[in-house]
Amino acid sequence: MANKPIRMVQVRRIIQLKSEGASKYSISRTLGVHRTTLEGYLRKLESTGKSYQVLLEHSDQELVDIVYNASNTFKPDGRLQELENQFEYFLDQLKYTGVTRRTLWEEYKETYPEGYGYTQFCEHFARYLLRTKATMHFDHRPGEYLQIDFAGKPLYIVDRQTGEVISCPVLVCVLPFSNYPYIEALASARQEHLFGALSRCVEYFGGVPHNGLSDNMKQFVLKNFRYEFKFSEMVDQWSAHYGINLIATRPRKPKDYGNRIFMETSLCKSLIYIFLFS
Repeated sequence: MANKPIRMVQVRRIIQLKSEGASKYSISRTLGVHRTTLEGYLRKLESTGKSYQVLLEHSDQELVDIVYNASNTFKPDGRLQELENQFEYFLDQLKYTGVTRRTLWEEYKETYPEGYGYTQFCEHFARYLLRTKATMHFDHRPGEYLQIDFAGKPLYIVDRQTGEVISCPVLVCVLPFSNYPYIEALASARQEHLFGALSRCVEYFGGVPHNGLSDNMKQFVLKNFRYEFKFSEMVDQWSAHYGINLIATRPRKPKDYGNRIFMETSLCKSLIYIFLFS
């Protein structure tokens, strides 16, 4: 853990290893000390202006005065507690369309201007989710699944001649093993546009996965019998043409989708390609 106090014997080992020319990385690995903690102790030692060879000759009390005095010792500043008090609210807000961790962080920074940056905000929130949300771990294999869904909000384009604002539903397809996405804004969500985009998707990936896993989309499923599905004729034809097995999730069973948070995470971590229809 970063900024966790270490024992005096570790402090002496840090001084010894630095006097031998060891790098910060190797010291961190050798002693099992977090690199942030290590850098904090090195700053305190270097603030004395003495060489590490000289510091090795110091007594334990002299080293205590350097690394554990009140002005040098890490003190919690209360930011973490302020942030943790809002995690339940953040988790509830993420259920709404268009709310992302970025928008929640911006709201948090407006209230707490001295609060954490975006990276640390996400890190602490991720740890909270791991502590409080039990879920199944999915091990994906290359080429096994293509996850298919529409994004929560559409994009919009403006017709230059008429000024009409046209809503464009956004198709998101992700290969879960690599988090590699294909994203396309469609003229509509009708089958003729959806399956044209899916064909361009597999052409873009350069191959066809074994299975296509979709939400319980009306463009795919005519009837849902909980564990069995009746797909439309166009779905069956497209599936037969590409040799792909199409699967739909059960109603109100989002974890069938392999954790739907995955889709948002993929968009944050992967390079996004958007192909607007001509």
